[in-house]
Amino acid sequence: MIAVMIALAVQSTPVADETVTVETPVTVTTATKLDIPDEIAPALFPYVSCRIASRGEELRQNGVVVKPVVAKGADCSAARKRAAKDANGVLKQNSGQSASARGKIIADALAAIDAFPPTAQADAKAQ
Repeated sequence: MIAVMIALAVQSTPVADETVTVETPVTVTTATKLDIPDEIAPALFPYVSCRIASRGEELRQNGVVVKPVVAKGADCSAARKRAAKDANGVLKQNSGQSASARGKIIADALAAIDAFPPTAQADAKAQ
Protein backbone atom coordinates (compact mmCIF):
# COMPACT_ATOMS: atom_id res chain seq x y z
CA MET A 1 0.00 0.00 0.00
CA ILE A 2 1.14 3.51 -0.65
CA ALA A 3 0.60 6.03 2.07
CA VAL A 4 -0.35 9.44 0.81
CA MET A 5 0.37 12.04 3.46
CA ILE A 6 -1.58 15.24 3.10
CA ALA A 7 -1.40 18.25 5.40
CA LEU A 8 -4.67 19.97 6.08
CA ALA A 9 -5.23 23.30 7.80
CA VAL A 10 -8.01 23.10 10.37
CA GLN A 11 -9.44 26.05 12.29
CA SER A 12 -9.51 25.34 16.02
CA THR A 13 -12.77 26.24 17.74
CA PRO A 14 -12.98 26.06 21.52
CA VAL A 15 -15.60 23.80 23.08
CA ALA A 16 -18.25 25.60 25.19
CA ASP A 17 -16.79 24.36 28.52
CA GLU A 18 -13.27 25.53 27.73
CA THR A 19 -11.87 28.92 28.59
CA VAL A 20 -9.55 29.93 25.80
CA THR A 21 -8.24 33.36 24.96
CA VAL A 22 -7.05 33.66 21.39
CA GLU A 23 -6.13 36.98 19.87
CA THR A 24 -5.64 35.63 16.36
CA PRO A 25 -7.13 32.59 14.60
CA VAL A 26 -5.31 29.38 15.39
CA THR A 27 -4.42 27.01 12.57
CA VAL A 28 -3.51 23.45 13.40
CA THR A 29 -1.88 21.33 10.72
CA THR A 30 -2.51 17.61 10.88
CA ALA A 31 -1.19 14.84 8.70
CA THR A 32 -3.66 12.19 7.67
CA LYS A 33 -2.84 8.93 5.96
CA LEU A 34 -4.68 7.45 3.00
CA ASP A 35 -3.79 3.88 2.03
CA ILE A 36 -4.43 2.86 -1.57
CA PRO A 37 -2.83 0.03 -3.54
CA ASP A 38 0.52 1.05 -5.02
CA GLU A 39 -0.30 -0.14 -8.53
CA ILE A 40 -3.37 2.10 -8.87
CA ALA A 41 -2.25 5.10 -6.80
CA PRO A 42 -1.14 7.14 -9.85
CA ALA A 43 -4.49 6.50 -11.54
CA LEU A 44 -6.44 7.59 -8.44
CA PHE A 45 -4.35 10.59 -7.41
CA PRO A 46 -6.14 13.07 -9.73
CA TYR A 47 -9.40 12.19 -7.98
CA VAL A 48 -7.78 12.68 -4.55
CA SER A 49 -6.49 16.07 -5.72
CA CYS A 50 -9.92 17.06 -7.02
CA ARG A 51 -11.62 16.12 -3.74
CA ILE A 52 -9.16 18.13 -1.68
CA ALA A 53 -9.33 21.18 -3.95
CA SER A 54 -13.13 21.06 -4.10
CA ARG A 55 -13.21 21.39 -0.31
CA GLY A 56 -10.98 24.45 -0.57
CA GLU A 57 -8.16 22.73 1.29
CA GLU A 58 -4.48 23.00 0.53
CA LEU A 59 -2.62 20.09 -1.03
CA ARG A 60 1.12 19.82 -0.60
CA GLN A 61 3.59 17.51 -2.29
CA ASN A 62 7.06 17.36 -0.77
CA GLY A 63 6.21 20.46 1.28
CA VAL A 64 5.26 22.54 -1.76
CA VAL A 65 1.71 23.82 -2.21
CA VAL A 66 0.14 22.32 -5.34
CA LYS A 67 -2.06 24.59 -7.44
CA PRO A 68 -5.71 23.50 -7.05
CA VAL A 69 -6.97 21.42 -9.98
CA VAL A 70 -10.56 22.64 -9.52
CA ALA A 71 -12.38 25.48 -7.78
CA LYS A 72 -13.82 25.15 -4.30
CA GLY A 73 -17.18 23.39 -4.44
CA ALA A 74 -16.44 21.70 -7.79
CA ASP A 75 -18.04 18.38 -8.71
CA CYS A 76 -15.44 15.60 -8.83
CA SER A 77 -17.69 12.89 -10.26
CA ALA A 78 -16.00 13.01 -13.68
CA ALA A 79 -12.55 12.73 -12.04
CA ARG A 80 -13.83 9.77 -9.99
CA LYS A 81 -15.17 8.01 -13.07
CA ARG A 82 -11.91 8.61 -14.96
CA ALA A 83 -9.85 7.38 -11.99
CA ALA A 84 -11.90 4.16 -11.83
CA LYS A 85 -11.46 3.59 -15.56
CA ASP A 86 -7.71 4.28 -15.44
CA ALA A 87 -7.24 2.08 -12.36
CA ASN A 88 -9.13 -0.76 -14.05
CA GLY A 89 -6.87 -0.45 -17.10
CA VAL A 90 -3.76 -0.66 -14.93
CA LEU A 91 -5.03 -3.68 -13.01
CA LYS A 92 -6.25 -5.39 -16.18
CA GLN A 93 -2.87 -4.97 -17.83
CA ASN A 94 -0.72 -5.86 -14.83
CA SER A 95 -2.59 -8.11 -12.42
CA GLY A 96 -4.40 -10.78 -14.40
CA GLN A 97 -7.31 -10.54 -11.95
CA SER A 98 -10.94 -11.05 -12.88
CA ALA A 99 -13.18 -8.07 -13.61
CA SER A 100 -15.01 -8.59 -10.31
CA ALA A 101 -11.75 -8.73 -8.33
CA ARG A 102 -10.52 -5.57 -10.03
CA GLY A 103 -13.86 -3.91 -9.37
CA LYS A 104 -13.67 -4.67 -5.66
CA ILE A 105 -10.12 -3.32 -5.35
CA ILE A 106 -11.12 -0.13 -7.14
CA ALA A 107 -14.40 0.26 -5.22
CA ASP A 108 -12.58 -0.14 -1.90
CA ALA A 109 -9.93 2.40 -2.89
CA LEU A 110 -12.54 4.91 -4.09
CA ALA A 111 -14.54 4.45 -0.88
CA ALA A 112 -11.39 5.20 1.13
CA ILE A 113 -10.84 8.35 -0.92
CA ASP A 114 -14.48 9.39 -0.50
CA ALA A 115 -14.10 9.07 3.29
CA PHE A 116 -10.76 10.90 3.32
CA PRO A 117 -9.77 12.92 5.21
CA PRO A 118 -11.78 12.53 8.37
CA THR A 119 -13.36 15.90 8.99
CA ALA A 120 -13.65 17.71 12.30
CA GLN A 121 -17.43 17.15 12.11
CA ALA A 122 -16.97 13.39 11.66
CA ASP A 123 -14.52 13.35 14.57
CA ALA A 124 -17.04 15.18 16.77
CA LYS A 125 -19.79 12.67 15.88
CA ALA A 126 -17.49 9.78 16.79
CA GLN A 127 -16.88 11.14 20.30
